[in-house]
Amino acid sequence: MGESIEYHCLKCGRVHNIDWGAFFRSPASAEEILSGGRGKQAKRNFENHPGKSAMFTYEVFRCNCGYARSKLVMVIFDDDQAPWSMDPERRPVWHNAKCTCARCGRKMRVMDEPPRRIRCTCGSWTAEGQGTVLFD
Repeated sequence: MGESIEYHCLKCGRVHNIDWGAFFRSPASAEEILSGGRGKQAKRNFENHPGKSAMFTYEVFRCNCGYARSKLVMVIFDDDQAPWSMDPERRPVWHNAKCTCARCGRKMRVMDEPPRRIRCTCGSWTAEGQGTVLFD
């Protein structure tokens, strides 16, 4: 389950959408990963870890310049727990949670939740995010 938030730029009118939250794939995902559908690194890491539970989540990334975006991240766990297990001791063996800022090119960091406002690619600040919608 997750949320989608719209940010409207006060200067240029552009709309930015940020999605965040987790969703889980069926066992067919293993076939998709092993066939290379999620990239060579994901395939290699999935083959090397016999527990093989994968979770897909939308993470929110924010740059020091204020720009933010969401990205679909795949996380692989090396255990037999359900992908959605919230065990605090559980650690992923691989994830692709890396993102570069489209505005300034710097490395972005993962946030725990979406920001109230973001900086548009034009450089202006957006209005506060609105229209939070749940999705599956």
